[in-house]
Amino acid sequence: MLGGDIPCGHWGPGRPSFSCCCEKLPASQAVGRSSFLVHEENAARVREEHPAFAGVRLLAAGGNRASSKAAAALIVIHPPAGAIRSTLWERGNQRFENERCSLTAAGMRNYLAGTRKNLLVCTLDFCCGGVNTYVYEGATDAKVHRSPDPNCSHKLGSIPPGEVIIGHDKISAADGSVWISTDWGGGKAWICSVTAVGSVILRPAGCQRQCGGICECVAACKMEIKSRHGCDVQLRFERTLDLVYRRLVRVVIIGQHSAMPWSPLPYEFRMISPRTKQAILQGVTRKDTAQKVRIQLNVTHRGAGAVLDDRNSVADRGLVPDKKKIQQLMTNHRRSGRRGVPAYEVIDRILRCVWTDTFSFCSFLLKRCDCV
Repeated sequence: MLGGDIPCGHWGPGRPSFSCCCEKLPASQAVGRSSFLVHEENAARVREEHPAFAGVRLLAAGGNRASSKAAAALIVIHPPAGAIRSTLWERGNQRFENERCSLTAAGMRNYLAGTRKNLLVCTLDFCCGGVNTYVYEGATDAKVHRSPDPNCSHKLGSIPPGEVIIGHDKISAADGSVWISTDWGGGKAWICSVTAVGSVILRPAGCQRQCGGICECVAACKMEIKSRHGCDVQLRFERTLDLVYRRLVRVVIIGQHSAMPWSPLPYEFRMISPRTKQAILQGVTRKDTAQKVRIQLNVTHRGAGAVLDDRNSVADRGLVPDKKKIQQLMTNHRRSGRRGVPAYEVIDRILRCVWTDTFSFCSFLLKRCDCV
């Protein structure tokens, strides 16, 4: 049952930037779950614009909830228009959130007859890989140390109140203070989390695990939960026979990252979004340089109203990655399988070239020796 369109700005400034419609769920399913419909071509933009997934490392969830045998006879799945399949994909066919689905002749007969219209024929599921973020709640700037020692004379810098950082290791110093390691300038640095008098100045603001701990397991955790122990947030893309006919995708969001105030990854640590990755791979086919691709991405997202840094460039590295990351992705795509050629075929070509060159060289030596 439809519940009305989601207005622009509901997910943040200018978001959603596409048309989507909320679905009313039964009371038994409404707790911790939301559902809405989007057009097929806009499905990939959900994970970029929804506040629960912007800056989150999403992992593909295993299993297939759809009826695969029935779906094979009722629908045909095609990649999005202009999509480039990654040559680094090793298992199965690469899937896309905005892939195109169409009904077969059998599927159209079922739809027109009004049978199996609610049959789930296509699914694509993701789960949150966990975010370990901390918010600095001190009154003054906090010093960033090279080592977890309050007496360390070498300071790498400072962070202002309200700054969000990524936490890794946690250790206790001799004076009773607790220190958390973080990424700083391409290396490792340490920031005091709990002072020697017990004041918490770095508040955990990441994902809550199933044992109850935030950013880390509780002391009594024994990892006894058989299902996923990390964050329980899930993102599901579903299509029934009726939705395939209408070119719509049902997007279902389950769970929450934390019962406490949650903070996503900082802009400079976000993963490359699927749409940005496609733009980079299209640059490979055009033989563009990494710098040219980065300039094009920066111009595109600045025009779309993305957040800018102090250099007037797009701050979100998921939308506009560093030149080094773009170059690495382009190089890996070129090298892997020699532009899409399977690895075994590449090896066969190399061996054939080696054999041909060896045979030619041996023939040349035999002729010189008047043996031929």
